[in-house]
Formats: sequence, structure tokens, C-alpha cells
Amino acid sequence: MPTTIPPEISSNNFLSDLTENEKNTIFQHMQKLTFDRGEIIIHAGEEGNNMYFIESGEVEIFHPMHDKKSECHFGKLNAGNTFGERSLLKDKVRTASVRAMTKTVIYSLDTQLLVDEQNPLHSFSPKIYKNLSNKFGQLLGENNAAIMFSMKRELQAAQIKAAMGSFIVTLLIGLCIFVFVSGLMHQLVKIMGTGYLVTVGMMVITASAFYLLTKSYPFPKATYGFTLVDWKKSLFEGLLFSVLLAFVFTVLKYLIIHYSSSYSGLPLFDSKAAFRSGNDYSASKQIFMALVYIFISSPLQEYLFRGGFQGSLRIFLQEKKHSKLLALISANMVFSMTHIFLSVKLALGAFFVGLFWGWLFSRHQSLLGTVVSHMFIGVFLFFILGIQAFFFK
Repeated sequence: MPTTIPPEISSNNFLSDLTENEKNTIFQHMQKLTFDRGEIIIHAGEEGNNMYFIESGEVEIFHPMHDKKSECHFGKLNAGNTFGERSLLKDKVRTASVRAMTKTVIYSLDTQLLVDEQNPLHSFSPKIYKNLSNKFGQLLGENNAAIMFSMKRELQAAQIKAAMGSFIVTLLIGLCIFVFVSGLMHQLVKIMGTGYLVTVGMMVITASAFYLLTKSYPFPKATYGFTLVDWKKSLFEGLLFSVLLAFVFTVLKYLIIHYSSSYSGLPLFDSKAAFRSGNDYSASKQIFMALVYIFISSPLQEYLFRGGFQGSLRIFLQEKKHSKLLALISANMVFSMTHIFLSVKLALGAFFVGLFWGWLFSRHQSLLGTVVSHMFIGVFLFFILGIQAFFFK
């Protein structure tokens, strides 16, 4: 054991008011201890008279839970820190356990020496107790801040749970209405002439209801994609990836036309496919539907499924592993389901392209890029490439 106090211990706040000679005198009454990784230094609930000064290594402060299988961790301490200061008080019961995280060298001081009037260390006790009160005062302030932070987190967690309950109820009601309408689809198609407009009408109602609901949520508008942060990058990537995806769809149609007898003879680009009268649609009605798709359907779908569902689920699932992926897939399944009225094949196709839009939204947390991408891809597929034959044939 060295004859002079190591600098890691000399600089400790408990000894800050002492002279070098006084520090060395106290050091001569310390005992050097070495612990390997994983060794318990003190146990919660036990009485102890010693406080400890860390010269090297690192320890963790924890308390075993009642089940003895889990632990509540409070923090870590390294060289220059102390623990076990409670032994300076009358109540000497340890309130936490301490375990070495690495090979650790500490010096133990019997605090009884400070209260023994016959011991030379007794004359130093006023200074040490003064430093103890300063440390406890600092800890009290830190604990108050930690308590306030914890209360704030608990309040946020309660708000999230309440919002999640409202979200689930709204989703269930919406799905019930959706299933109910599916039973009336044939009659509605006869009356309105198209199932597409029925779907758009349902989206308008659902999006309006969801907007009113989210106004009571404690989340910022950016949660639902209403943000202009990095809007240029979001817009640029939305268009760039959409062009690449459009190219992929073009290649796929080319391969299907040339290698599938069922679709041989179809033109690669068929801008008239959306304006044929096979379903008794006039050209003016098809143009009207195209405008509805671009300016109403696409923004509503992205707000509802990406901003509303995916954005909300990301918050509700934030404590889960892969929360972004779970939110993306879950919201996209609902998005795909809403297309099943038109065609099962279309619903499957919507699922895969919806994964792309969900990824784009998750990447920027902005609706700008996804809305523009939805408009571009939709117009390209149905009004330029003409893929209707694959879904409605």
C-alpha cells in the first residue's frame, strides 16, 4: 500500500477541505481492496460502517427486486467517486448494492474512526461532515429533478395510453363500417356507377373523423407528417424513387406481355386504358376520376394511412423493438384492405407499393414526399402505363 494518498482519492469532494497532511493521515487508516468483475462489494439491507473511495475501475449501483431475478439500476461510478457514505449517519443500513463492473481497486475507511474522540481522525470529522451535507444537498436537487422528469414521463405515458385507446376504438368502428359497406357494395356500385367513388367517400369521412380525434392527442402535427423540415430532400427523394419504381413497373409489364400468353398483344403503354367504356365510363367521367385521384384520393390516403395510422402507431409502439417496422406493416395492411372492394389483385398490389410509401414516410416523417409520389405513381400506372388489364380482367 502506498504511503501517500493517490490523486484519484485526494481529489474526492469529501476530502476537499483537508490539507495534504490531513488527507495522508486519513489515507493511512484506509484499507486497500480489489474486486474482480461481477463481485458484489456491498449488499442492500446490510449494515455497514465503511465508506469506499474508488481508485480505479467502475462499479454499478443497483437494488435487487422482490422476485430476486431482476434489478433496478441507479447508475455507475468510476475512479474518484465514493459510495457507502450513509455509514457516516446513525442509520447505517445500505440502501443499495454495489457491484464491480471491471477489475476495481477501492480504499475502505471505517467511519467509526471519525466519531471516536480518542482517534486522531476525529478532528477531521467536522470538515468531512460538512462535505457530506453539501453532497446530500446536491443529491437532493438531482433527485428532485429526476423525480420531475420521471413524473413528466409517466404523464406522457398516460397520455399515450389514453390516445391509443381512442385510436383503437376509432379503428375498430371504422373497420366495422368498412365491412358493413362491403356487404352493400354491389347495390352501391349500381347506384353510383363505381366502387371507387364509394371508397373515396369513405376515406373522406374517415379522414375527417380521424382529424377531429387527433386534435385531442398530445402529439405535435409533425407526428402525422405535417412538417416542412427537410422538405426539399423529402420532395426530391419522393420523385426520384418514384421514377425508379415506375421504370421497374414498366419492365415488369414488358416481361409479362412478352412471356405470358394471357396478356400477349397488349401495348406497353396504354394511356387509353382508363378511358375505355368497358365499364360504361365516359371519357369525361374518367377524367373526373383522375382528378379526384390526384387532388383528393392520394392526399387523403397518405394522410390517413401514413400520417394517421403509421404515425400514431409509431408513437404507441415506441417501447417495442422494431417499432417503425411494425407501424409501417400494420398501417399498410389496413391501406391494402381498403382496395379489396375494387379487386383482390389490386389490394395485393397496393400492399407492395404501400410498403414503399410507408418506408418513404418513415424515412422523412413527412407527407410531402409520399403524397407527391402517390400522385405520380398512380397517374403513371393507370393513365400512362395502363395496368388495369392485370387487375380487372
